[in-house]
Amino acid sequence: MASLDDVLSSYPVRDQLNLQTKLSLLEERTSGQRAHDSLRLEVRLSTDGWRTILDAALLAEDTAVGVMKAVRDSSRAHLLDGQTIKRSAAQEYGRAVTKYRFESTLRKANATLAAVGKRQVEREVRNLLNRDWNISRRRWKDRALGNFLMWCTFSPAGGPAFKGFKKKKDSIRRVLGLDPNDEGKPLLLLFYELPATILPQYPTIADAYSGDEWPFFFRPSKLTDSWGSTLAWPDFADVTKPRPEAVHAVILGSCLTRKPEVLP
Repeated sequence: MASLDDVLSSYPVRDQLNLQTKLSLLEERTSGQRAHDSLRLEVRLSTDGWRTILDAALLAEDTAVGVMKAVRDSSRAHLLDGQTIKRSAAQEYGRAVTKYRFESTLRKANATLAAVGKRQVEREVRNLLNRDWNISRRRWKDRALGNFLMWCTFSPAGGPAFKGFKKKKDSIRRVLGLDPNDEGKPLLLLFYELPATILPQYPTIADAYSGDEWPFFFRPSKLTDSWGSTLAWPDFADVTKPRPEAVHAVILGSCLTRKPEVLP
C-alpha cells in the first residue's frame, strides 16, 4: 500500500515536477476534478500500481484528455488491487445499476447476448424480472453480470444489502453517488452472495478510473476504515451517512439469491 506522495518522491525531481503539472491538468475537466483530489487521498493502491499509472502519465500528451486516457488505460492493469474486506458468513451484497447500463454491460460481457442484439437483451432482462424465479435463475446461471469488475453495497450488521434504504430510485442514487445524469431512469437492484473464490475488496483509484466514464462521486477509503464508503450527491450528503462500498470480480447469475427488482 502506498500514497501518491510516497511513490512520487522516488522519481527524479524533474519527473516529479512534470507529473505534478500533468496531473493538475485533470482539473480542466469536470470528471477529472474529483479524480485529482482522489489521487491525493488514495492510500491502498500498491506501489506497482502507482508506478504503472505515473509512468503512463509521464508519457501522456499535455492535455486533460491525454492524461485521463493514460490514467484510464494504465489503471486496467491493477484492478482489484485493494485489500480484502472482512465479510460475515452468508453476507448478502447488492448492486444498484441503471437498467439501460446493465443491459449494455450484459452485451459487452456475454458473447451470446452480444450476438442477439439490443432488443433481445432488453427482453431477456424483462423476463428475468417478471418470470418465475426458478426458471429465470436456471437461464441466467452462466451469464456474467458485470464487465471487468463490479461495485456493491452491503449491510455490515448482516441482513438485506439495501437495509435502511428508501425504495426510491433517485434516493438510492443519491446515497450511493451514482451518475446524476441517470436521474429518473429505471434502476435495477441485484441481490447476491459471493462464492468463496471471490472476495470483496476496498475500491481504489484504479477501480474507479479504469472505465470510459469516470465517477464524480468517489472517494478512497482511509487506512482506518473497515470498508469503502460511498460519496453521496452534495445536496444529500448532510442528511445521510455514507454506505459501505466494495468492489469484487465479476460474478455469474448463479450467485443471485433472489429475483432482482426494478424501480421504474
